[in-house]
Amino acid sequence: MSWIIIAIIAYFFLAMANVGDKLFLNDFVPDYKTYTALVAVLGLVVFAVSPWFIVWPGFQVVSIAIVSGALFIFALLTFFYSLQIGEVSRVIPFIGGLVPVFSLLLSIVFIGRVFSYEESLAFILLVAGSVLITRMPHKTHWWSHVLDKMRNKRHTYGIWVAVLSSFLFAVSFVLSKIVYEEADFWNGFLWIRLGGLIPIVTLLANEDVRDSFKSILLKLKSKKGALFLMNQGFGATGFIMQNFAISIGSVALINALQGVQFVFVIFLALIASVFFSSMRSSENMSLRMVAEKILAVFIVGAGLWVLAFAGL
Repeated sequence: MSWIIIAIIAYFFLAMANVGDKLFLNDFVPDYKTYTALVAVLGLVVFAVSPWFIVWPGFQVVSIAIVSGALFIFALLTFFYSLQIGEVSRVIPFIGGLVPVFSLLLSIVFIGRVFSYEESLAFILLVAGSVLITRMPHKTHWWSHVLDKMRNKRHTYGIWVAVLSSFLFAVSFVLSKIVYEEADFWNGFLWIRLGGLIPIVTLLANEDVRDSFKSILLKLKSKKGALFLMNQGFGATGFIMQNFAISIGSVALINALQGVQFVFVIFLALIASVFFSSMRSSENMSLRMVAEKILAVFIVGAGLWVLAFAGL
């Protein structure tokens, strides 16, 4: 199966998990630090089901894997914080839109990855579609709106948190690609997950987070707890498939393919808003904005077509 198809399926599962994350951050786990710790701990469950895959690949590979895994959890921490204070249909596209750009730059520096003409065109289309699909209606030009945001200290802080999250995700993904080039997929994946222990210990060292973590564990026995675990199952499935796609494909292009995830997120968020008031946006979208979203979908689709045409 092509890594493009694997990545698209992965982003569908991740989109479902993203929408669920927003719901659970509002109703089930109100604190983003506790939520990150819980997700990170659940991520270690993979060791219980596949411990026989792990072998020693060498000190350098293990070191890179540990750093990659630790940075990914810290990226999740800033990501969940952004989700808690913002709208899911804004935060996820904004962060995801920066990840492929950072990934491309880091891939050139650390991996020496050079794009072909077709890959460059696909990258531009996918990122352009992602940016367009994130644009929300404003009374002023987008650059004027951003400048207004930057003048507000609270919004400036939120923007920098999102930028930091994007950069940490990109570094983690590029480092994971380096690991997968030196070790087989499952072995590399398990060592990367092991790196999550560092931020878990850091988070649980906080007494408030630790107490909240214990109370949430008791909630997992409830009906809502079962839904939370199911949502984490969606996220885990998407994450494993995304990592597998990275192991056999281009990390920058796979991150650029997140434009597909944004399409899924918007439609799933619209469906969820019918049943959950916390998912409803205060923005009213005009026909022009709807047309822009449709155009963005076609641009992302064009990027996918170019990738398929290139035989990647």
